[in-house]
Amino acid sequence: MNAALATKLRSLAEQGFVAESACGAAMVRELRRLQEAGLVARERGGGGWRYVVRNPEALRDVLGRRLPTTDGSDVGRVAGVARYRDSKAVPNDTPPVVVTRAFRDVLLAPGGEACTATDATMQHGVFAFVLGPGTAYRVAGSVALVENPALLLRFGELGLGVDMAISTHGRAHGRIIEWLAAQDHPGFRALHLPDYDPTGLLEFQKLRQALGSRVSLHRPDDLAGRFARYSSRRLLDGLQSRENLARLRSSPWPEVREVVALMDLHNAGLEQESLLVPLDASAWGGQKDPAGAGP
Repeated sequence: MNAALATKLRSLAEQGFVAESACGAAMVRELRRLQEAGLVARERGGGGWRYVVRNPEALRDVLGRRLPTTDGSDVGRVAGVARYRDSKAVPNDTPPVVVTRAFRDVLLAPGGEACTATDATMQHGVFAFVLGPGTAYRVAGSVALVENPALLLRFGELGLGVDMAISTHGRAHGRIIEWLAAQDHPGFRALHLPDYDPTGLLEFQKLRQALGSRVSLHRPDDLAGRFARYSSRRLLDGLQSRENLARLRSSPWPEVREVVALMDLHNAGLEQESLLVPLDASAWGGQKDPAGAGP
């Protein structure tokens, strides 16, 4: 199996579905085999056909046996380049780096003592650690999960009173989600600040499934006004985004449906950087792009 096909199959297992229009002939052949095995189903969605995972655990087991794996002598991404000229062709066993900005020392070391993460934040701008097998940091307070460096570095301007901001680097690494889900301190809470688009809302749903009611979606009081002023149609471009938006309309979580209603109203999404911009754009000397949003 070539590296490109292996990468697409792993993406299917992670995302839960793939549009048929995005698949080449080799991918369709593999999907039909999986369909015959009852692992995926072909169904209508988003104005076309797509393949939807029906048995995630069984699919991961099958792919784990069929797709290339490392022998333990190389780090996954490095081995992928060495063998297939593709860093994503084999499982990634590189431990993620957790990058934070701490405003209170709520990060507890394995012995229970507080790490001086606030000192590191004040001196260097961030506090970071490798989330490896032996990592036993606990969080004894509230955290905010943000997707990009701009919001991370200026997080204090939002005045949300959160103890620590954590960068997810876009979609959060699975091990970071597992680490957050394993937090057992009674004071632990998480606030998610995504892009207000289909990808961001799907990310929140993933976090909600893992953390339960301990994670909430950040919805500022002026979110409707920010959609009216700063939303962009470009965030809904593409068949994948439209299919995701259609799925989100029936989300089991009302806060997701509330944001979807704003996306439908304006036919647009909203980037999280907009939270840092005054609603009065004249303060920035900016002009609204007339083609950027609207029905």
